[in-house]
Amino acid sequence: MRIDFEYSTPYDRMLTIMSMGDYSDVQKDAIKSYIYDLEKSWKVDEKRILGEIESVSGLKFKKNDIICYVVKNMADYAISHPLTMKVEKNLERASIVLMHELIHILFVQNKKSEKLIGYLSKNYGEHNLHFRVHLPLFIVQRKVIENLYGKNYFTKVLRTELKLEEGYIWRTANEIYPKFKKDIIKFFKC
Repeated sequence: MRIDFEYSTPYDRMLTIMSMGDYSDVQKDAIKSYIYDLEKSWKVDEKRILGEIESVSGLKFKKNDIICYVVKNMADYAISHPLTMKVEKNLERASIVLMHELIHILFVQNKKSEKLIGYLSKNYGEHNLHFRVHLPLFIVQRKVIENLYGKNYFTKVLRTELKLEEGYIWRTANEIYPKFKKDIIKFFKC
């Protein structure tokens, strides 16, 4: 599997306008240049990242290629369906954001994940759906980052993650993480 980064003028224009911004053709050229740099950076570790996500989660990606649209303006850093990223000048951070969205995609592509959501609803029912979706994702994401880049790098990533809207979920994820080895479905005993 591989990620293909693309630019869509109508999509970028729509999201810019929805973000209360003014669209300019200048941003098209800037984003295309950014995509070149992002793709070059991402391709260095793409196979390792995708393989590690599959290995750690115990799930397999179902598609050969995934298109990732890159836009200038959007309320979120990224969304998984359709895979879309807002320009993130820090390419290391962009890879972490992309990794996060790919784990979302992996869970959606696999029927086994339905059992996981059922289990989490039963055992973490006091928390909202956003929490229940992100708890297993964060556990997989942490393991992938630590396996590929080390615990110190994860600590650096965590400082940024804690500032995000779903940062509060990391507390629970980090509490149960030490028991996790691999296969997120089995970990939650679904």
